[in-house]
Amino acid sequence: MSSEGENLLQPDKSSRQEPELRRLFFAWWPAPHVRTQLHQLAVMSQPNPHARITQQDKIHLTLAFLGAVDQAFKDCAVSAATAVRWQPFLLSFDRLGWFPRARVMWVGCSRPDPQIGGMAAALSEALQSCGFVPEHRRF
Repeated sequence: MSSEGENLLQPDKSSRQEPELRRLFFAWWPAPHVRTQLHQLAVMSQPNPHARITQQDKIHLTLAFLGAVDQAFKDCAVSAATAVRWQPFLLSFDRLGWFPRARVMWVGCSRPDPQIGGMAAALSEALQSCGFVPEHRRF
């Protein structure tokens, strides 16, 4: 029973569905033998006994971190990324570092192939049409 003037069409707050958000990123995944070598390097060079060693199958180079996005943003980003023309590139890892706060090791290139930076910039530019805000740091 409802009292006079009560709105019977109020949404049930317990059944309201929030859009599902997923943390997503675009990445380059090295060949399996390269991931094996990088994983072995991490195990041998572990700078701290509390360091987290990344699982071999998760080793990657992030090209664009999207953050927590909904399905519509994901669809837009995937569509935008198809416009980017990817070219072969060569990376020579010659730097090793450590993020103490995150307890994560990293490898890097002192002279990265300009192709990878150009492709990351092209991806970032294409994603802006979806509302992506690029990082201001150099790739």
